[in-house]
Amino acid sequence: MPANSLINKEHFQQVTLNNRDFAIEVLEKSLFQAEVYATALNKALAEGDFMEIKKIVQQLKSTALIFGMNEWAADIRKIEMAHRDKFEEHKSIILATQKMLTEFISEAKLLKASF
Repeated sequence: MPANSLINKEHFQQVTLNNRDFAIEVLEKSLFQAEVYATALNKALAEGDFMEIKKIVQQLKSTALIFGMNEWAADIRKIEMAHRDKFEEHKSIILATQKMLTEFISEAKLLKASF
């Protein structure tokens, strides 16, 4: 994993109780879900469906916390708390979340390969 990794590997190891099999299981499920959410988020963004975006990112918050990505979780909380009429005000955070999701998928694949 790169030194400037998004994923906090030490935190993830604590969450998975330093259990290799459990860590791989969590990684596989998280990767599958992240890829589904990435597709759904792209669709919701294209349609400008802020309520759907909020639902999707709410699901991502758990992933962020499991992998020790606290800054991402904080950005997600901002989106969750936003009102429907504030889509444009939060668009930069939403786009950053979309980018972070893509980066998370890449890093999680590398982390899985390291087990």
